[in-house]
Amino acid sequence: MQLLCKIAAAIAVIFGFGFLTVTAALAQGPDTCQQGYVWREAFPGDQVCVPPATRTQAALDNGQAAARRQPGGGRYGPDTCRQGYVWREAGPNDHVCVTPETRDRAAVDNRQAGARRASADRWCVVYEHRDFGGRSLRIGQRPVTFGTGTEGDSNWNSVSGWNDRISSMQFPAGCQMVTWEHELGRGRSHVWNKGQVRFVGDQWNDRISSVECRC
Repeated sequence: MQLLCKIAAAIAVIFGFGFLTVTAALAQGPDTCQQGYVWREAFPGDQVCVPPATRTQAALDNGQAAARRQPGGGRYGPDTCRQGYVWREAGPNDHVCVTPETRDRAAVDNRQAGARRASADRWCVVYEHRDFGGRSLRIGQRPVTFGTGTEGDSNWNSVSGWNDRISSMQFPAGCQMVTWEHELGRGRSHVWNKGQVRFVGDQWNDRISSVECRC
């Protein structure tokens, strides 16, 4: 490994590149964030894409973790938080004590993770409630119908439990969502171009029966 690093350094010197260029190239992968987002890094391996200010806040919260715990522990063990703080829960074992607002923000960021990645395998995401709340479903590049009676139509993926349930949606830059009021692309349709649709409006709320993610 040291030999490879020395070779990379020599190449960087010869061609006038710095180590930042090499590091950036190695950082590309399926969890690469879209422009404007960075990895949260609230704990090792945390690659949820968030605004830079959220990553800064996560680092500050980590630095205050010990001071925000109840001395001697408490009801929830040694990681029990002082009054006014709760576990961040950005991951299954994330017991860093933060404000309730920060915990809520972490939950929203986790739900939006798929829509913020810059992966070539791009996805749109629909949500059960407004403001990206409730259950979520990733939609690939094949249209999806939520109704019944789709047997034999190979052009559509069929997903149960989502008919007339969608209230908000997200999709990456360069993509758009098409929605229909009936299954298999029938009835009224609408094209959504804004990547963050916090609420589809009263005319479409809980009235969508098929969708297509176009990137």
